[in-house]
Amino acid sequence: MKAIVDVLYFRSITLIILFIISIGCSKDDELTQINNDGSGGISCKVNGNVLTSMSKKDNFCKFEVLKNGVTTFQVGYSRDKHSNDFSFEMINIVAYNINFEKLEGTTFVLKNKANQESYGNYIKVEGFENNFSTNSTVNGELEILYYDKINKTIAGIFWFDSINKDGDYKKIRDGRFDLFVD
Repeated sequence: MKAIVDVLYFRSITLIILFIISIGCSKDDELTQINNDGSGGISCKVNGNVLTSMSKKDNFCKFEVLKNGVTTFQVGYSRDKHSNDFSFEMINIVAYNINFEKLEGTTFVLKNKANQESYGNYIKVEGFENNFSTNSTVNGELEILYYDKINKTIAGIFWFDSINKDGDYKKIRDGRFDLFVD
């Protein structure tokens, strides 16, 4: 009888430990998937820590024609960390000179916004805004892996290094998106 009680006790403890572990490993710690159907979402790692959007309403993905006639593709998201204050993180990537006929398979080098070049930004706000950007020497890449003009879905990967005005760096890695285009 003691052996049966010991086995049941061991199984109960094991189940409790597994439950606690599963709670600690939330979906927020995982990178999103690329499904080529708009359902994957968007995520990346910022200095090794996974950053995902909290909901689809925090994502943006659109084409825009600027006043000078240049077509851009913009993708990114924000993540509100605390609902009761103004703390959030944001990824913003803009690619210039979009060619819709050759978009799939295109890689954009992320450089300097001031020169109307494709660029990437990481912004963190915790009491004050800390803006990290690519430039002509600190840069990255955005690659479009999939584009379906009819169903308005697009998927790709990105990475970039970014620097703020104080010379601090942020490394954005393993970025991926699978979204519907507005």
